[in-house]
Amino acid sequence: MIVNQYGNPSDRVSYGGGDNVRGNLGELRGKVTVQRILPLDSAHPKCETSFEISGTILGVQATVMRPYWSIVRQDGTLYGECPWQAIIMTKEGKMGTW
Repeated sequence: MIVNQYGNPSDRVSYGGGDNVRGNLGELRGKVTVQRILPLDSAHPKCETSFEISGTILGVQATVMRPYWSIVRQDGTLYGECPWQAIIMTKEGKMGTW
């Protein structure tokens, strides 16, 4: 499950915020590949999630792999960050990170 740009659980992510001034940049579908509980460094439990999504970006077939972490706040809401790099690979074998 992926959380889309509106904060709703989804198996579909649309990059570029949907149809905007520049148009839809692509559509990627995927799944969570790994979830693990990290050692406590505060009073809140911390979970690391990795996901893999595939589809098209600007008309190019690609796969993105990305980890992120999140904590459950006192009020029950989630807070998370993507501090590590992501990998993007095209069907033709080109690769990039950010």
